[in-house]
Amino acid sequence: MRNARGLIVAAWCLLMVSAAHGQADKRPDLVAILKGPLTPVMTWGEVPADIRAAMFAHMEDPGMADPGKPFQESDAVVGQRKPWRRLVFAAKSGDTYIICYEHGGVDLSYHVAVAPWGDAKVAHTILLPPWPRSVEDLRNWSHDDTAWFRPSDNY
Repeated sequence: MRNARGLIVAAWCLLMVSAAHGQADKRPDLVAILKGPLTPVMTWGEVPADIRAAMFAHMEDPGMADPGKPFQESDAVVGQRKPWRRLVFAAKSGDTYIICYEHGGVDLSYHVAVAPWGDAKVAHTILLPPWPRSVEDLRNWSHDDTAWFRPSDNY
């Protein structure tokens, strides 16, 4: 029994180290990216088409309004249909994009996407308030810790 337990623990540790090693070199270093120079991306149309398509592939009702433009902030749809999401800000560092947007509906939520993310075209997380409204806010909000970024499927 003792040997079996030790073997299971050893196998689990090996699996975790292998998984971490396989992904550690592929994922962007968010702390370094946020500390470094970032180029602002002012509109959703400036985000490369392949990244927009990868994000839309995860959305039930794709669409993204530009910053300051109307979007469907609540679940009460009145008048002309608007996108459920609105870009708050975006920035790039080399080939890596950080995209922050609001998602309306029953409960307004705030999302951050990073593209690319390892082998995936894009990864995404939902943030808790208070929400960053700029790159500088996000830098301060992250506190040199990427534990806040946990990839999620709910875009």
